[in-house]
Amino acid sequence: MKKYFYLMGLMLCMVFGSMAFVACDDDDEEGGGNASITADQIIGCWYGIDENNDTKINVFSINFEPNGYCMFDQYKAKSKNNWQIEEEGYDMTWVLSKGTVVMTLDGYEGEEQQMKADILSLNGNSLKIRRYLEEGNSDVMEMVRCDTPQDARRVLVQLLEEKFSK
Repeated sequence: MKKYFYLMGLMLCMVFGSMAFVACDDDDEEGGGNASITADQIIGCWYGIDENNDTKINVFSINFEPNGYCMFDQYKAKSKNNWQIEEEGYDMTWVLSKGTVVMTLDGYEGEEQQMKADILSLNGNSLKIRRYLEEGNSDVMEMVRCDTPQDARRVLVQLLEEKFSK
């Protein structure tokens, strides 16, 4: 019986000991952007249409500055608010590493907030990104280079005009 327990104990030690040599794969982690895209290429103002449906329109812009700061502006209109335009703006810092841009808002509601996106492609004035959203979700969207953040607001106004002309 002693020999049986000894062999079982030895086998358990071998099984648990072998787990030390097993590593988890990091394929599931965020980060998979095009590492050849540089910060100089994305500096400037970009806008994207986040949502455009019967109840809500959401357009945002990001103005990347070469000093590591950016301005994130969001323009929204909802049908329940009679399509009144709401505007929000945040000063943030940003860094681009291995094709992933991370924007950080310090001190918002007492804690640091981050937004992450992989830059998938950059063709002229079109930027394709994968945004990492809350709860581990992500989506892919196109952004367009613009001159100023107000261009994004003009896009929202144009989308509203199209809704009213239908």
